[in-house]
Amino acid sequence: MRSELLQQADALGHRALLGPDIQRLDSWLAHTTGITRPVLNQPARELVLADALRNAAPVYTDTDPWLLACQLLTLFDELTRNDLDIPAQLEQFEARLADCYAVNEPSPALQQEAYILHTLWHAWRRQLADEQLTDPPAAHRQRLLDSLEQIGDQHLWLVGFTEFSPLESHWLRTLLDRGQAHLVLHGAAQRDGYHPDRPLHDI
Repeated sequence: MRSELLQQADALGHRALLGPDIQRLDSWLAHTTGITRPVLNQPARELVLADALRNAAPVYTDTDPWLLACQLLTLFDELTRNDLDIPAQLEQFEARLADCYAVNEPSPALQQEAYILHTLWHAWRRQLADEQLTDPPAAHRQRLLDSLEQIGDQHLWLVGFTEFSPLESHWLRTLLDRGQAHLVLHGAAQRDGYHPDRPLHDI
């Protein structure tokens, strides 16, 4: 992009160009916003969650807390990236799961699944809150939300994206509606084909 901007400027007779700040979205978010809590890396997250699981041991049996922590973090990250939360009340969560599974009433197996996930999710969130910590997906979510207030009069040009999480889609839509963002898509978006055509066709 820098090269193309310089070539275009040169073609218009400009020998120098004060170009835009070009960086990855996560770098821009980290620079624009401030997360006050320490952000855990993966080994530290597993350690904190394994500790939380030991406190919730009656919920599960015959399972290695380290193995369970690794699997749960993958699920918890997906919940955060998709801007989903687990209600504080177990009954509400059971009803939501029953609705997602399109069943009239939760079965005993579904109730057990809901109970385990509900208990462990809230144990994890409490552990983070008690230790004044956050994790990368939650930090990314908070930075997106904070950037909407702290962006000032900046304008963003997003290039190279073909997928957004629901939270990122909401963030981008808000900036597009304000006229503060532009999404640049390249490729033949009018037909099916190979990359990059296919992702752009889907978009």
